[in-house]
Amino acid sequence: MKTQLLIALLFFSSLYSCCNSDDDNANTNTLEGSWNLVKVTGGFAGVDDEFEPGLIVWDFNTSNTTITVTNNNTENTIYDGLPTGTYSYNLSTTEEREYITVENMLNGQLNISSNQMTLDDNVAADGFLLTFNKD
Repeated sequence: MKTQLLIALLFFSSLYSCCNSDDDNANTNTLEGSWNLVKVTGGFAGVDDEFEPGLIVWDFNTSNTTITVTNNNTENTIYDGLPTGTYSYNLSTTEEREYITVENMLNGQLNISSNQMTLDDNVAADGFLLTFNKD
């Protein structure tokens, strides 16, 4: 009887872990590709800036966990995320939220829907909310 119970528990725990892995891979796959930074809000001064698609592009490569940023914004007084370059990133998840860390320079909560992504680096405490649209 104990053996059957143990087998049943192992079976259900393996099903649960498979479901979690699929969810994580789905989010990673939706992150892949080019994202246009279109809006930045928040900060101590209450920033609300919009950018033309193509001006600032983050290209995520999920197979090697890098972001290639092309930042053509020449306005130095406007917060626009990361400068042009290639950065490594790390994703972490809690039960309900996904977070991204970019080379210890940018940390925030990541939300992805079909063609829009937001990166909230604690806008509630004077951080910024970056909004991206997918190419």
